[in-house]
Amino acid sequence: MVTFFFTQMQNCDICTNVCFAGMTLYLCMKAALTEPRLVEMSLNFHLATATWLSEIAINEDCKTFEPVKFPLPNSVPFALTCVPEFIMGNVTDFTLFLQRFKEDMYEVPVLILRLNT
Repeated sequence: MVTFFFTQMQNCDICTNVCFAGMTLYLCMKAALTEPRLVEMSLNFHLATATWLSEIAINEDCKTFEPVKFPLPNSVPFALTCVPEFIMGNVTDFTLFLQRFKEDMYEVPVLILRLNT
């Protein structure tokens, strides 16, 4: 009976140590990834990427910047077919990251636009 209890305590200690190590890793990564300057620069990069993707989707020659007009054209420009899928995946993943960890960063582009006008 004592051996059984001792084995259960060892398993509990092992589980506690694994959970502690996992939480330590999670908090370290969260602290590094939510560093304000990194998030701001990443947000600017992803906004530029999304703007570029929108421009490719509506503008055939991609040499001039045109605002998005609705309804969108029915034909897909050839240049858009050359863009790898992971670019859109990166923009989506970063948006989800901001929603989960730094929701207040959604207000930053609006403030920047107001300051520039």
